[in-house]
Amino acid sequence: MLVIFLIVIAGGCSPKGNGQIQPKATQKPETCKDGTVVWEQQLKYDLGNGAAISEKKYRPDRNTLVYYPEFSGLADSQVQAKLNKELENLAIAENPKADEEYESTYEGNFEVDFHTPALVSIKMSGYDYMLGAAHGMPLSVPL
Repeated sequence: MLVIFLIVIAGGCSPKGNGQIQPKATQKPETCKDGTVVWEQQLKYDLGNGAAISEKKYRPDRNTLVYYPEFSGLADSQVQAKLNKELENLAIAENPKADEEYESTYEGNFEVDFHTPALVSIKMSGYDYMLGAAHGMPLSVPL
């Protein structure tokens, strides 16, 4: 909130920069009193040539929330389906098992670090917190 406040004060309510935003479905657009949008989440990464990456949500229970990438618009639909299935399996495999539901909480996300029409760099990350622990355990998987 402080960063957005500083942008509003310094920038006269006009968004600046072209930083990449990590998608999260729970975030809402930040606006000024006059309705001007200062910041809005990015839910889809355009890769060019009609291809894009969007986020999928996996929430099997109240203690697990994972966002993972899904490709669309690739030239080869079979490659796209295989790639999406692998990403889904990776995202689901990285979180705790269902029998540990009340012993830990897990949140996972992804970030598109770099992309061109021929190459995409994605980083999947997560945070696992065991009940009663002093701190959780971060997880990072570059793809």
